[in-house]
Parts: sequence; structure tokens; C-alpha cells
Amino acid sequence: MDNKIKKFQKEKIRTSIRKIYPNIKGKELSTLNKKIYRILENHLNKNKIDLKSNLQYNSYSRLTEKTIILITYGDFIRSKSKKNPLEALHKFSKDYLKSSFDTIHILPFYPYSSDRGFSVINYKQVDKKIGTWDQISKIGNQFNLMFDLVLNHISCKSQWFIGFINGDKKFENFFLAYPKKNPLKKSDLAKILRPRVSELFSKFSTTKGDQYVWTTFSADQIDLNYQNPKVLIEMMKVLLFYCKQSVDFLRFDATTYIWKTMGTNCAHRPEAHAIVSFFRIVLDMVKPNVTIVNETNVPHLDNISYFGNGYDEAQMVYNFPLPPLTLHTFLTGNCSKLSNWAKTLNTPSDLTTYFNFLDSHDGIGVLPAKNILTSSEINNLVKTTLKRGGLVNYRTGINNKKTPYELNITWYSFLNSKSLEKKSTRIKRYIASRAVALSLKGVPGIYFHGLFGSKNNKKKALKTKINRDINRTNLKEEELLDLINNKKSVHSLIFSKLLKLLKLRNKYKAFHPSGKQIILMNNNSIFSILRQSRDQKDKVLILINVSNKNQLFKFYRYEAYFKNFNQAIDIITGKTFELNKDVVKINLTPYTVYWLKLVE
Repeated sequence: MDNKIKKFQKEKIRTSIRKIYPNIKGKELSTLNKKIYRILENHLNKNKIDLKSNLQYNSYSRLTEKTIILITYGDFIRSKSKKNPLEALHKFSKDYLKSSFDTIHILPFYPYSSDRGFSVINYKQVDKKIGTWDQISKIGNQFNLMFDLVLNHISCKSQWFIGFINGDKKFENFFLAYPKKNPLKKSDLAKILRPRVSELFSKFSTTKGDQYVWTTFSADQIDLNYQNPKVLIEMMKVLLFYCKQSVDFLRFDATTYIWKTMGTNCAHRPEAHAIVSFFRIVLDMVKPNVTIVNETNVPHLDNISYFGNGYDEAQMVYNFPLPPLTLHTFLTGNCSKLSNWAKTLNTPSDLTTYFNFLDSHDGIGVLPAKNILTSSEINNLVKTTLKRGGLVNYRTGINNKKTPYELNITWYSFLNSKSLEKKSTRIKRYIASRAVALSLKGVPGIYFHGLFGSKNNKKKALKTKINRDINRTNLKEEELLDLINNKKSVHSLIFSKLLKLLKLRNKYKAFHPSGKQIILMNNNSIFSILRQSRDQKDKVLILINVSNKNQLFKFYRYEAYFKNFNQAIDIITGKTFELNKDVVKINLTPYTVYWLKLVE
């Protein structure tokens, strides 16, 4: 097979490269483009990829109501009887989750030096402590797979950075390094968006003497310098390598910070968007079934900017305001802020959608709620987190002021503080909060510990001095099985009820990621959505009581949304509601969830 890149594809690449590197011209630009063409053609031919068939395919076409993603570390389950943690994860997922999830996001499984995988030593290896590429492939035989492409930084123990320190010409200018401790003007430094309170520059001894290297997240995570085109090409090679490893979703990590322009906030720069667009062009050519999932823990409008025009950047973005807004909703028993924000959840095309999640391997970011929740409402979330045994990570804000960045607490521990409260109430509240993310338009994702309502592991977080470890506990296989098989325990009941919701959701086309969504603001304590399939034949009315009091959902028979329907059947309980009265009233006890299929 001899795949030659088409003329229009070359032009797309050239246009993209010009946006990233407007100052590169003439022979240098031509050489750069030709190198990219050659790498892509070698990949296409070596892997026997039919470029013609790829032109007809689009990743979004395979997203359905069955697309639900489990977020997990590869070593969350330790087993004496299995060769490695990945094998234990595979068995548990196959035995318990196959009918509920179709995709597994295995968080960075590469060798790393810190940040639980996000300080990558080698992008192309699987950490020997957890398994092999063969084991990843076996999981991929039964589930779709999501990998992380850690774009912004690499470990200080990586060969790239060690080569830089030792003066290897190959890695010259791979990183932003300066001979002075404070290389930037104070005015420029003050403008830079910071996700941490640590120093922006970290000192390293090199063959050129002491160098102060740009480190956005930590001294162990060295920012890559994309202003050097060689870095872009190396990361393109990493992306192509993942394409050979049966990847279906690629999570682009920390794209916010990948391009630095002095005198700006060094975040969301046009060049960063152009880099995402360039990788989209590459994927559309070599493996168009791969969906880009962009991760930017920032305010909503900045976050959704990575949809681009709807066709040229990420197909999915993390819905970062959803977690803090959902916590605020259940803390106050009022969903008005959540509902008003949910009304704005449009995307620029039918090829784009949201990744709806609540808890994750990181904390619960509060920066995305900026301009949606007030400062006092965000402070209330912080105070509640601390009161309920959680921790808080901070960042350097305006005028060098320390400001909350994320809440470090398990989802269950935040929602359930009263030990004397009935077990049934705690479980109902937890499931109701999960139902919010499962009901919204988009693709839902559930973190491993969210499956059964893990509680804070504050002891571990204090021991490691890593706040995020409060929600990153590894489990022995026998402990996990005891946890979910003890039918009377809170964890087992949450697990069974949550899996039941997922299985039910899989059956209804109204939950398709590109189906229609209408937010109904009928009662500020009832989060209500009308979901419709793409052909509008399948309609589900979702009612979630977010309060600890009985609530009434009332509507008139002649309202446009309901006038053609005679019954509503709750697909969770089978309960039937007649809709043939002039005024329809539906009572919801505290934390009740109804998924009402509308029947003519």
C-alpha cells in the first residue's frame, strides 16, 4: 500500500503550521512541512492504513447512548492471584462492568516520577509495576480505551530532560530555560495564569551552568517548549504511537498552558489552539475514529473554546463547571444556578459534545465555577470541604494572593456529613447527584471510587503530603469484592443502584450525546430536563429532587412539550403517571430521581 497525502490535506497541514509558527518562512518552513508529510506517510504505509476509507469516517459517529466511561488508574486493584494490577482491573471490569460501561480511561500508565502518572518519564512505555502493552490490548479487546497525551510537561527524569541537562544538541531548546533566577519582569509574571502556589521557575545544574526552567505545575514537571518545532514533531510521534495501540479516546492534558507569550497570561494562546487543531488534522488522516477529549480546568468560556469552530479542534471537552455546581446544588437544595448554566450548554456543531463527570483523580476544581457561583458560594464549598474532613489545594491568584484551586474530598464524604442520618437518605442523595451527570446531554464518566461511594482517606493524604491522595486509594481485590458483595453496606447498595441506572440509560436513545436537551425551570428544588433522541421519537422527562424536602413538579397539559402524551412511565421503578388532566402534578420525596418515558 502506498498512501500519499492528498493535496488538500497538505494544505491543511501547511495552514495549521503557519498559525503555530508565523515567523518560520521559506526553506525552513518547507523543510518542516515535508518532514511532517514524510512521518505521516510512513505511518500510514507501515500500519497499512487505507487513507481513502479514513476520509469517510468520523469519530463522533460511534458515540451513542451506550458511551459511558470509567475513569481509573491501572493499579487501583491489587491482587495476589493476578500477574499484575492491569490484569486485575481487566477481570473486575469484565465481571462487573461490561454491561454498564463501554469505555475505560486508564489514567497515565507510563513510568513516572510524581503526580500519580502525570510526570511522565517515557511516553511509550507501560510502567512495569502495573503491566504491559499486551495487557492494555486485552482490555481494549472488550472495552474502548482512553489514553492520556500529557502535552504540557514531562518528568525531570525523562531522557529528554536528562539530555538537555547534559548538553545533548538533540534536546536543545526543548524546554524554556534561563540563566537568571527571575527572568521575567514582575509585571509579566503577575499576568501569568497559575494553577499552583509553587515557584514558576525551578533551578537545575546543566553543562551550561545553573538554569532556571519553566515548571507550571512542579519542579518535577518540566514544561515543553513548543516554540521549537522539534517538540511538536516529537509529540506528534507520541500521538501516532498511541494510534497503533488501539486508542479510541485521547485526553489532551493541560492544553491551557502549552504556549507561552511574554506579556500575556500564557494561557489559551492562539498557538495552543492551533496545536490542538494540528493534532486533529493528523488524527483525521491516520485514525479518524479517535476522539479528542480536551482537559482544561478553567472557567467555562475558556474551556469550551477548545471546541474550535466545531470541526477543527476537540470533539469533547471536560464539563468542568458541573462538579462544583452540583455540589452547590445539593448543599443548598436549590438548582437554579445549575439550571441556568445548563441552559447554555450548546456546542458549535453536531460533532462536539461534553464529557460530564463529577469526581476524578484530581480534586474538584472551583476555578471553572468562576462567574457562575459568587465568591461567597465558592467559599461555602471550601468551608464545607474542610468541615467534612477534606483538604484544599490553592493557586497563586491576582496580586500574588493565594486562592482556592480545587477541593480534595471524595464525592460521598462531601455529600454525607451526618453519621446519624438514615442510610437510605445518604444513598438517595448520592445517587441523585450522580443522576445529574448521567442525565445531561453529553458523554458521562464515572471515577472508580465514585462507583461505590468511597470515603476520605485523609490519613494517606497527610502521610504523603499530597492532598489528592485523599481520593486515590488502591484496593486489594478481596477488599473490593467484600465491599461490593456485602449487600447491606452503603458501598454495595450504591454500586448496585448506580450500575442499574447505567444499564437503563444504555437502552434509551433519548440519552444520545447529540440528542436534544431542554432545561425546564419549574421548581428550584427539582432539576428537570427533557431529553429527546435525534429523531425526536424517544423522549424522557428527568426529574431530580435536589432537596431534603418533598417537592411538587406541576405543569399544564396543553404545554407544548407534553400535549401529545397521555402517560409517563418511570423507567427506573416502572411507576406510571397519567398525563390526561388539565394540570398534572408529580410529587417527589427527598432526593427522588424519575426518568419518565413519555408515551402517546
